Amino acid sequence: MLKARDNVFTYFKKELGFFFTLILWTLAGRYGGFFAAIPIILITLLLYKRANNYYYLFIGFWFILILGDSREQYFDFAKSSKTIYFLFLFFIYLFNSKNFNVISNPVFKYFMPFLIFSLILVFRSDVTL
Repeated sequence: MLKARDNVFTYFKKELGFFFTLILWTLAGRYGGFFAAIPIILITLLLYKRANNYYYLFIGFWFILILGDSREQYFDFAKSSKTIYFLFLFFIYLFNSKNFNVISNPVFKYFMPFLIFSLILVFRSDVTL
C-alpha cells in the first residue's frame, strides 16, 4: 500500500521540471530585474502553450500573482509581469478558444465578466506596462 509520503515524492519527481521553471523565473527576476525576467517567462509560456500544458500556464500565473503581492523589493519584476502574463493568457484564450469548453464550465461563465472588466482596467490604467 502506498503511503501519502510516497505520493508526494512521486508528484514532486514528476513535476521537477516545472518547479525548476518557477525557480528560474524567480532568480531571473531577482538578479536580472524585469527586463531579464520577461523574455524568460514569455519563452517558457510559449513552450508550455505549444505543448498544450494549460495547467502549467495557470499555475505559473498564480505563482506570479503571489510574487507580485510580495512587499520584498526584489520581487518588483512580478508586479509588472502580472499584466503581461494576464494579457498572454487572454490572447491564448482569444485565439485558441476551440480548446476551451466554456459552455459546460459554469465557473468560466462567472469568471468571464471579471476577465473582461480586468482587461478594460488594464488599458485604462495610468500605470505603464
